[in-house]
Amino acid sequence: MTVAGLHSESWQSAYRGLASDSYLDGPLAGEHRKRWQGLLGDNPEDAVEKATRPAGFIRLAEQDGALVGFIALWVNYKEGYDAYVENLHVRPGLRGGGIGRRLLQDAASCAAAQGCRNLSLEVLEDNAGAVRFYERLGAASKETAQEMLGDRLLDYRLMVWDDITKLTSPESS
Repeated sequence: MTVAGLHSESWQSAYRGLASDSYLDGPLAGEHRKRWQGLLGDNPEDAVEKATRPAGFIRLAEQDGALVGFIALWVNYKEGYDAYVENLHVRPGLRGGGIGRRLLQDAASCAAAQGCRNLSLEVLEDNAGAVRFYERLGAASKETAQEMLGDRLLDYRLMVWDDITKLTSPESS
């Protein structure tokens, strides 16, 4: 499975009932494929997006040679925050087993080593499982905003670790 494929599978599972089925089962996969080809691919048409790619990194989690999770973290991407997690996804059916926590803590450690002092991410307000996950790891809920996801206007919540070391310490496990 590719990063784009896992991204789409994760959204189809987690966002069912929040985003429209026509979006999740329709254009979503193509949008994710184009986005990840722009960030990771070798197609000449991706050159523009690659040229404007944010600084940061992507970490993969594999089990038995299969992709089971990934995180994409950008540095100085969101105003006011040193590190921003754009994506953190774990294969449906494997959530709750520590893969997401390990990916997030590893990414936070790498970001801290690059001088980042804080970390933020946005989560769908109605994605209660994800909100609880981030809160258990010490994130504080900040402002909310609305954004289109496919054909629906949805509420997002900004989650923040003002001190990234709280996420990288053993107590955050």
